[in-house]
Amino acid sequence: MDPSFKLIVDGSEIAEGVLRRAVAPAAVWELERIHRVSGNALIREDSVGIVTRLKVGAAKSRLRFKAGEVAINPADGSLWVFLSDAESRMPLVPLGSVLQGLEGLRSIRRGARLELVVRTG
Repeated sequence: MDPSFKLIVDGSEIAEGVLRRAVAPAAVWELERIHRVSGNALIREDSVGIVTRLKVGAAKSRLRFKAGEVAINPADGSLWVFLSDAESRMPLVPLGSVLQGLEGLRSIRRGARLELVVRTG
């Protein structure tokens, strides 16, 4: 069973989703192991991200993403949630998707405290 996650912004749960082991097994396993990543929100016009220390390979990376998809940048470990269909500037590895609460992520301001908490089982 794939693990689920929740996104918390400044202490309030905003969104929930699922990570797909079949797409990026090593990255999902690492997120399960550390259970929680957090940082200040990075904002782009079509996505919200946080810097992590995750190291993943670039296998299965791509440039185009749909609204709600979650991906990681193998070059710097930053984790991104796409708010609309978009094309990334560099190849990212898809990890999963937001299933509910995507609209709440649109109101995040740069520098807000963003946490991704992985729930297994």
